[in-house]
Amino acid sequence: MKKNSLIISCLLVMCSINSQPIWHQTDSLRTLSRADSIPATEEYTVMTVVRSLDTDTFQLLWGIMADDTLSRGVLTDGIFTRSAGPLTFSNKRDFSRWSIYYYHTGCRMDTTKHYALHIGPSVAYYTKDTIPHRDTLLATIAMEEFLWFPYTLPRQERGSLLTYLALKYGITLDEQASYITPAGDTIWHNTLDRDYYHRVVGIGVDTTHHWQSALSQTKENAEMLVSCTASRLNEYIILGDNDGDYNWLLQPDGLYRMEHQWRLRKSSSTNLPVTLMWKPTLTNIRPDSTWLILTNANEQQIARLLPSSIIGDTLWQFPATLSDTLLTLQIESVGTNTARRNRAPRNNNSQPNSNNLTAQYDASGRITICGLNADETYDYYLYDSAGKLIRTLTDVVASSALTGSLPTGIYHIEIIQHGQIVGDVRVVVK
Repeated sequence: MKKNSLIISCLLVMCSINSQPIWHQTDSLRTLSRADSIPATEEYTVMTVVRSLDTDTFQLLWGIMADDTLSRGVLTDGIFTRSAGPLTFSNKRDFSRWSIYYYHTGCRMDTTKHYALHIGPSVAYYTKDTIPHRDTLLATIAMEEFLWFPYTLPRQERGSLLTYLALKYGITLDEQASYITPAGDTIWHNTLDRDYYHRVVGIGVDTTHHWQSALSQTKENAEMLVSCTASRLNEYIILGDNDGDYNWLLQPDGLYRMEHQWRLRKSSSTNLPVTLMWKPTLTNIRPDSTWLILTNANEQQIARLLPSSIIGDTLWQFPATLSDTLLTLQIESVGTNTARRNRAPRNNNSQPNSNNLTAQYDASGRITICGLNADETYDYYLYDSAGKLIRTLTDVVASSALTGSLPTGIYHIEIIQHGQIVGDVRVVVK
C-alpha cells in the first residue's frame, strides 16, 4: 500500500511539473529548432513576440508533435492539421512587422501519446483528397519571447502579460487590448486613448513578471521615447502618438505646431523627473527655435521646453518634471525652414510656372528640376507618396540638389522662395 502511494505521489509531481507554463526568452530562442515536453491537454494559450522574415511564403510559428510527428501547427497565414494539411485563414495577420501574437485554442490530445511543443522548421505528413503528402514547413522567423500555457488565462493575467510584452519590446497592442498592470489597473485605455494607439512605448516596474525599465524601447521606430532620471522608478509612464501628418499649423501667436503629437499617461500624480527624447523625421530644424510643449488635461500649457542637448543631430533631449497624470506633447517652431507654408498667390511674373517644371532623379542621389530661374535660390520640401515630409533642402542654387539615396516610389517637391510656395513638381524614383 505504501509502495502504491509513493508511485501515485511521484506521478502527481510529474504531472504538476509537466503542466507548468513554458517560457522562452531571447537567449533560448536564438537557435531553432527546439522541443519541450508537454502534457496532454484540452486547450492551450500562446503569447509570442514574433516577426516573419519571409512574407512571400507561409511560415510555421509553432507546432504540437505527437510521438515525434507533427500533429498540428500554427502558420503565419493559417493552421496545419495532419488530417487536412495547411488551411488558410480568411483574415490574415500581418507578420511582416514585429507583433505580439495572442493565440488560444481548444484541442483534444490522446493521453496514451507523448506530446512536445515544437518551435522551428518541421517535416509534415498529411492526407489530402486521399493522397498522402510530405512537405517541409519552414520557420523563417525572428522570435524574442514565447509563452505557452496548458489552460485558458484569466482576463487580468492575460492583460498584464500582454502589457509586459508590449512595454518591454515597444510594440503596440491591437486596439481592442488595454494596457493593464498585474494589480488590475488600466494604464492605457482602448477607448479613451484610441486616437493615440500608434507606436506606444513606456517605462515601469512589473515585479510579477520580473521586468523593470527606466528607458522605453521601440521596435516600431517611435519618435518620442521617455527615460526616468529618478534614483528609483515605482510607477508607469506610457506614450503614444496620434499618427498625425508632419504638417505645421499656424497658431494665433504666429508660431507653428506640428499636427503629429503625443499623449502621455502617468500612473500617479507624484513629481517624477524624466527626459523626453525626440527622434525627429523632419530635417533642418533649428534647436534654438523649436520647443516641446506640454499641455494638461484642461488644455493649459504647463511647460515650454528647449532641448538641453542634441546627440548626433538625431536625438533631442528635453528634461522635465512630471506631476500631471495626462499630458499632450507637441512640437512648436518659428516655422523658418521647417513650417509647411500656406500657398500664396503667384503674382510675381519672374516666379516659375509649375506647368513648365520637370524633375529627374539620378543614381548619384541628385534631383534636378528644369524650369527654374538659373540665378535664384530656393528651398525644397520633399514629400513621399503619403504626404510625409522626408527632406528639407535650403538655399538650393537653381535646379540641382543632392538628396541621397531614395527608395523606389513617387515623390512630391514643393519649391519655396521668400516664404511662399512658388512651384511644385513630381519626381519618380525607379
